[in-house]
Amino acid sequence: MQTAPSIRTDVLGHLRYLAADIGPRPAGSAANRAAGVYIASVFRNAGLDVEEQTVEYPDWQVNATNLRLGEETLTAVANRFSPSADVSGPTVALCSVAELERAELAGKIAVLYGNLTSDQLIALNYTIYNPEHDQHINQLLRARQPAAILTVSAKPGNLDDRIADWDLNIPSATVSAEAGRTLLQHTGQMAHLRIEATSKPGTTGNVVARKPGTRASKLVLCAHYDTRAGAPGACDNGSGVAILLALAERFAAAPLSATLEFVAFTDEEYYGWADGLYIERAGDSFWDTIAAINVDGVGPWLSTTTATAMVHSPALQAVVDETLALTPGMIWTEPWPQSNHSTFAFRGIPAIALTSSPLPFNLHQADDTLDGINPAKLDEAVGFIARLVEALHDKPTEWARAPQPE
Repeated sequence: MQTAPSIRTDVLGHLRYLAADIGPRPAGSAANRAAGVYIASVFRNAGLDVEEQTVEYPDWQVNATNLRLGEETLTAVANRFSPSADVSGPTVALCSVAELERAELAGKIAVLYGNLTSDQLIALNYTIYNPEHDQHINQLLRARQPAAILTVSAKPGNLDDRIADWDLNIPSATVSAEAGRTLLQHTGQMAHLRIEATSKPGTTGNVVARKPGTRASKLVLCAHYDTRAGAPGACDNGSGVAILLALAERFAAAPLSATLEFVAFTDEEYYGWADGLYIERAGDSFWDTIAAINVDGVGPWLSTTTATAMVHSPALQAVVDETLALTPGMIWTEPWPQSNHSTFAFRGIPAIALTSSPLPFNLHQADDTLDGINPAKLDEAVGFIARLVEALHDKPTEWARAPQPE
């Protein structure tokens, strides 16, 4: 059993511990579990009831990635969960779904770029948000069965994994923009990909803390604490967790009628399985949620903090608008689905989400570090959410729900 570390008592202190002292914390890793221990310790130190929802999860590690095109070595990093490989084959360049649909890839190395790798390909069994576009690409790759897949990052210096899917039993690696251009200029040439990776049983888990109210209805405040591999995750999403912990400390002794539930989700970056675990453990109490407030990616120096809401009533919209008016450094943005708030919104539970505009270019990168975060923006978000909690804790669940069509 891991020993709880010394507890920080301010939002920046919490962020420093997660992003600097622990650093990258992908689900399944020892660092991820250390972050969970810290979060649980902060909640307990605040006097909250804590439930740790643990799930088995692979602890995947890459030892070496080597890519050669002819006699030239190209920069590449194995995509997370890729199996080990030592394969050679001619390259085939593909930039669209239509090209992928027509391609014969058996025995070949598929080089995906453009529209096919503009963002991380969401795993086929990802549970939070899974658009048909990504599902179709996944199904095509399984059907075409290339010997290996190379995914091109369009951003110079960016090597975050474009594929992360342990159900896709095809070796894959992400290559730099520079290496991608070389591959495209020599389409059809023989390439050799070698990956040395290990996967052993591991665990990860949500940390859920509760401050009971005087009635069954609850407000859920949430953020995910896992990161992409290699990313310290100061913005994504150490900032959200630090804000969550600061709010837990702030409201620990506050007299509120609704139960406050603080949820530190894990596994948002890769599979979203932990969201399903949370719903399963919540049971019928899931439907007692007045609203969920999610924080994901707040605090960059060069960004504006944004708020949005989904599947909510006009009355709840008015509260969000009034709270934004009291927070002139924040703005409203259109709803976006790619985080834990969708676990609630897609099931008809009103959800409010905070993030940043524009999102920083170093998201998911090794330089998403503490020096990129403006502490004043963290405090601003804490104040904004605190005002929402004070405005919403005594509201009935139906008050917040979106009107039903007649």
